[in-house]
Amino acid sequence: MEAVIQKWGNSQGIRLNKSILSEAHLSVGDTVDIRQTKDGLLIFPVKQGVRGRYKLEDLVKDYPKGEIKEVDFGKPVGGEVW
Repeated sequence: MEAVIQKWGNSQGIRLNKSILSEAHLSVGDTVDIRQTKDGLLIFPVKQGVRGRYKLEDLVKDYPKGEIKEVDFGKPVGGEVW
C-alpha cells in the first residue's frame, strides 16, 4: 500500500485504510509503537495493560450488596462547594 505523508495542523501523518488496520488487528484510537530501522519504519501495536483484561463484573464482585450509605467527611475545610 502506498500512502502520502500529509500535514495535519502542526504534525504530519499517514492515513491507513480500513483493510490494513483490520489485517493488523488495529482500530482507531489504538496505541502503536513506531521504530526506525535501517530499511524504514516498523509499526507495532502496543499491548494495553487493562484493555480487554478485566470485566466490570469481576472488578465490582466484592462490593457490598444492597444500598450503599453516604459517608460524611465533615465540614468543608477549603474552597469546596457542597
